[in-house]
Amino acid sequence: LETSKTLNNLGNAYYEKQEYKLALIYYEKTRAIQQREFPRDHLDMAKCLNNIALIHWKMHDLDAALEYHGQALEMRKKLLPREHNEIVQ
Repeated sequence: LETSKTLNNLGNAYYEKQEYKLALIYYEKTRAIQQREFPRDHLDMAKCLNNIALIHWKMHDLDAALEYHGQALEMRKKLLPREHNEIVQ
């Protein structure tokens, strides 16, 4: 799982550099590892889905952004109390 954290951090760095295609590659690699290692619903996976959504938003692919944001929200709703900050926002 350390590899997925490192890949996610690389994605974050490319995001900050506004190199969105590279960021997306690293977030997708993170997601692939998480899908193998985590249960179907996991908060780290929700965060990764959110990161992927933000990349699609920045690249003006709003349909994909909405899809990934929706997946992240549904996962959070399953895992967190209804009044949790990550759901209420």
